[in-house]
Amino acid sequence: IFLASQQRVMPQSKIDQNQFTNWLHTIFLILAMAAILFATGFALLGNWGIVVALTLLLIGMLFSSRVTPAMVLRAYKAQPITYDSAPQLNNIFREICKRSDLDPLPQLYYIPSRVPNAFAVGRGRKAAVALTDGLLRLLSPREIAGVLGHEVAHIINRDISVLGVADTITRTTSTLARIGILMMLFSVGTFLFGSGGWTFVLVGLIMFFAPMLVVILQLTVSRTREFDADQGAAELTGDPAGLASALSKLDPPKPRSIFERILRPGSNRKEPAMLRTHPPTEERLAKLMELVEIQKTKQARQQEIEYLDEAQSNDELLNQNAVTRRPSYHLISGLWY
Repeated sequence: IFLASQQRVMPQSKIDQNQFTNWLHTIFLILAMAAILFATGFALLGNWGIVVALTLLLIGMLFSSRVTPAMVLRAYKAQPITYDSAPQLNNIFREICKRSDLDPLPQLYYIPSRVPNAFAVGRGRKAAVALTDGLLRLLSPREIAGVLGHEVAHIINRDISVLGVADTITRTTSTLARIGILMMLFSVGTFLFGSGGWTFVLVGLIMFFAPMLVVILQLTVSRTREFDADQGAAELTGDPAGLASALSKLDPPKPRSIFERILRPGSNRKEPAMLRTHPPTEERLAKLMELVEIQKTKQARQQEIEYLDEAQSNDELLNQNAVTRRPSYHLISGLWY
C-alpha cells in the first residue's frame, strides 16, 4: 500500500514554533476562563464563593471523565472498522499512528451518517477515531489521510482533555451565574429602597456577562487547537496539500439562498469568526499552503504517504458488505443516519 516516494520537506522548526505559541495561547485562555469562574463565585458569596466554584469545577470534571468514548460512539451507532473490511484505510491509519508513536493504536470506527465528518474521542488506551459514511464517500484516500492525521494530532496533543476542561469551566460559570441572577431577583426590593447601590449593579454585570465571556474564550481555545491539529497532520502525513484539499471539499463556498438575496440584497457578511468552534476554512487553508510552499524549497524530513491506487473508487475503501448498519433516511427527522 505504501510506496517509496520522493522525500518531502516538513518545516519542523516552524511547526514546533507554532505549536509552542498555540499551547501558550491555550494555557492563557484556560487561566482566563478560570479567573472569570472564580470572579463569579467571589461576586456571589465572597471567599466562600471561590471555594464553591472550585468544588463544582472538580465535581464537573469528575463526572465528565465518567463519559467514556464507548458511550459517545454508541450514541452515534458507530461500528469498528476491521482490517478485513478496509485494508487500505487501516494501512493508512496505522502508518500515521506509527509516525506519531501512539501506543496502543486507537481504534478506527465507521458511523452510518451521510454528513461528512470525523472526530477523535478518548485518550490513551481508550482513544478512538470515527469517520462517517459521508466522509468516506466524499474524499479520496489522500484526503482521508490528511483528515486521519488531523484527528490523530488531536489525540497526541491531548486536545480532548483540554476542551473537556474548558467545557466544564463554562458549564460551572453558567450555573453560578444563574444562581446569582436568581438571588438578585429576590434582592431587587432591597436595591430599590437604596441599599446595595453600586455593589448590586457590579454583581449584576458580572453575573450577566461572565457566561458569555467564558463561551467566547472556550470557542477561542477550540480554534487554537484546530490550527495545531492541522500542523500536526501536515507533519504526520508529509502532505499538507492533502488536508487542504479535504478542507476545501468539506467546507466549500456556500451560495446565498434566495431568501438572503431578497431580504438582504448586497449583504455578504459571514458568521463572526469568534462564534465558531473551528477557524474559518480560508485561514486554515492559508496556513497549510504556507507549509506547501516551504516544502518546495527545502530538503525532506518526512516521507509523504503514497497510495497503491489513488484512482480507486471511494466505495472500495470500505467493504460495504462488512457494515452491519448503513445510513437510512428517517421520515420524522428528515435526516440520514
